[in-house]
Amino acid sequence: MPDEADIKPRSSNLVLRIWRGEERLWKVYWLVAILGGWALATLVGAMVRTGFLYDLLGLALLVIFAGYCGVGVWRCAFNVQRMIWGYAARAIIAVSLVYFVVAIVQGAFAG
Repeated sequence: MPDEADIKPRSSNLVLRIWRGEERLWKVYWLVAILGGWALATLVGAMVRTGFLYDLLGLALLVIFAGYCGVGVWRCAFNVQRMIWGYAARAIIAVSLVYFVVAIVQGAFAG
């Protein structure tokens, strides 16, 4: 039986729960990564088009958010009832990372 000092209280901060891998996978993947990513990309795109935000800063915001979501999905992957969803989530993150690196390398050599 764990000692009382070993039990960590669950944080009330959603951002920290995701970062620590303490949140349910469906919430992190569908609500934060997919829906939140769509909303952020829409907002950043509008701000860049209107000149309110520089292109590079907008890109940096999206990359930081994608990195946070990737880490969150990876760490929360097995907070599911069926383990297959955890493996699928981690596979999506791994493939996305490879795709991102390839796109950056191709962009660097394209000119």
